[in-house]
Amino acid sequence: MSTRGGSRTRLRSASPAPQARSVLPATPFGAVVGKELRLYSRSMLRGVSLMIAFLVGVLVCVIPSLFGTPLLLPFAGLLFAAIAAAGATNLDGDDATALWLMRKAG
Repeated sequence: MSTRGGSRTRLRSASPAPQARSVLPATPFGAVVGKELRLYSRSMLRGVSLMIAFLVGVLVCVIPSLFGTPLLLPFAGLLFAAIAAAGATNLDGDDATALWLMRKAG
């Protein structure tokens, strides 16, 4: 003998949930930038390469200026960009399996 409980189904309202406004444009370029930003936030290798670039820029350029030699200070941004670019040259090694899968599927 089975008894049925008084189960009721609730229907949700048809109004959509409010969405947060995105800073990135709703274009293919915005999608690629968003994807890369998510990759940088999730990948430890990418974060470490940016941290190394930042620390090299600070240690090589800013620390000598604290001791009275500000000659290298204008080159801090350039040095950061050069080290970050050098670190980004092997980022395909981090995504290699994903690239192989995309190549075979397409």
